[in-house]
Amino acid sequence: MLAIVTTAISALILSQNGPLTWKVEKAAMAKLGPPVLLDEYKIRPPKGYLLSKEIGSDGSTTYSWMEPHHRGLGSPALMLMVLKMPAGVPHESREEISQETLQGLLRHLRNGHMGQTEVRDVGGLEFLRTYFKGKDRSAKPSEGYQYVAVDGNNALYFFLTRTVDRSTLANFRIMEAAVLSVRK
Repeated sequence: MLAIVTTAISALILSQNGPLTWKVEKAAMAKLGPPVLLDEYKIRPPKGYLLSKEIGSDGSTTYSWMEPHHRGLGSPALMLMVLKMPAGVPHESREEISQETLQGLLRHLRNGHMGQTEVRDVGGLEFLRTYFKGKDRSAKPSEGYQYVAVDGNNALYFFLTRTVDRSTLANFRIMEAAVLSVRK
């Protein structure tokens, strides 16, 4: 009976927080490249993934990594956005930033839902991580994570997304390993 209850609780937690666990698997770590410096932060991106960089009108810099054989909307993707907030001006808290961006994200998913928000230290930065799921534009089950940290006048946002199927889970874990490699 205890085993059945434990299994049910584990399934509930997984459905609220998704398949990733804040732990870096050795196999995923081996698939990361050497550290690269992006703004003030170092990250080990997935080996062989294609990097694109975009400068926003709001002063943000967005870095996106995609598989070289990118298959469209369902392919796993990793994005880091660094937003420079004005110095000396009160700005939103990490929690407020997280909620705003998640609400915007959920508007793009059919039947979008958020899991519980978790907090962990990653490379000296305290991140909020929230799992989300729903159906993408092509009505395929989609899931992902948003990580948000505020570092002085910088807001850092990581987004990991994928179409839910077995073929994308390994790459999803590699992208989480990349997020967990971030250092100031």
